Amino acid sequence: MVPALDYRTVWRAFLPLALSWMLMAADSPICTRIAFWLPNGEVSSAAILALFSISILIESPVIDLLSTGTALTKSREAYAVLARFSWMLMAFSGTLHALVALTPLYDVVTMQWIGLKPEVAEAARLPLAIMIPWSPAIGWRRFQQGVLIRQGQTRAVGHGTMVRLATLLLVGAGLAATRTVSGALASAAALSLSVVAECVAVHLLARGAVRSLPEHGARPTFRDLFHFHVPLTGATVFQLMGFAAMVPALSRMQDPVFALATWQALGAVSFFSQTVTFALPEVVIAFADRSNSWVVLSRFCLVTGAVLTGTVLLLVATGANHWIFRNVLDATPRVADAAALGLAVLAFIPLLRSAGNLLRGYFTAAGITVARLGATVAGSLVLLALLFVGVASKWSGPKTAVVAVLGSTLAELVALSILWYRNRETAMASVQTA
Repeated sequence: MVPALDYRTVWRAFLPLALSWMLMAADSPICTRIAFWLPNGEVSSAAILALFSISILIESPVIDLLSTGTALTKSREAYAVLARFSWMLMAFSGTLHALVALTPLYDVVTMQWIGLKPEVAEAARLPLAIMIPWSPAIGWRRFQQGVLIRQGQTRAVGHGTMVRLATLLLVGAGLAATRTVSGALASAAALSLSVVAECVAVHLLARGAVRSLPEHGARPTFRDLFHFHVPLTGATVFQLMGFAAMVPALSRMQDPVFALATWQALGAVSFFSQTVTFALPEVVIAFADRSNSWVVLSRFCLVTGAVLTGTVLLLVATGANHWIFRNVLDATPRVADAAALGLAVLAFIPLLRSAGNLLRGYFTAAGITVARLGATVAGSLVLLALLFVGVASKWSGPKTAVVAVLGSTLAELVALSILWYRNRETAMASVQTA
């Protein structure tokens, strides 16, 4: 009989994952700080935003290997099938990244599709090539993390992330200290090497978890994996396409470099404020089959979101948001002021994300991954519509970005709530059966 769930058990599993996400979220603020530390900071910051947008969109097929690994790695036989599936997705993402970075397709993507200014596109050219190992390394790392979570070894996930952060700081700061490379180049080298280091560390840490899996058990076919994973990937693609669409939209503003640099700074801090909420779906997946799970997990998720939102509101009330952008990130005064105002508007995003991730976790645990896809499509369409309105109405870049993000987050939560209301009984029955 599956034991009842309690808050202490959830907290023990959540804390290492939350700390891991916080350390990962430090990537963007660190890169932004490096950009403004070196000359031509606004151009480098804009290039880093483009770099993140392209790289993360390319890696979208491998991102949800974390959820797939957590949900389906129930035996060594299942692990073997999932490992081959992961390598296939890693090869696809790595090849696509190389094609974009090393062929004339780069100019088509950056200047024709995204609409980057020539100086920003050129600043991101070599850095994007340096990040070719990014997607394959993240794919294998996320699959191995799923195995660790499945086996209850969440602390090892945090240990791997510490390796990543240490590598990022050492390489990024070391290159920046030479004053011979751009902020975008230093950031790209640090990001690429850090994810490779983390991938190696997590692979080694996960060997014991793999050995502890039952030798025999449910063995998914490739058809089963595609049926489960493709909707998750589709949801991620739509979500990241919305994120990537921010770059061409802001590139069409009256002052595009300022708009891009502001969103890079604001996005880095806003993402950091909500980052621990991204640990919630895997915790829900791991414990959804426990009796009393809905009561415990829903309260845990909502309290987590409320605490994070309260923290952001406290920063705004005390003026610490201005201090963060001016002193911690060392942004230019006009970027810092615009980003500080944007953070105030986005203060409730962590609470909204927490509620949404509760439902995403249950849908995934139940195998109803298409529901996540539908909700993400709704949010992405709202984001694109609001970006179009902002450009057409000649709003400022920061205003357009903030309105689009807030509107899309609300739309996605509403869609998830409607789908949950319609499918709750089926989802809960599927979870208990699993």
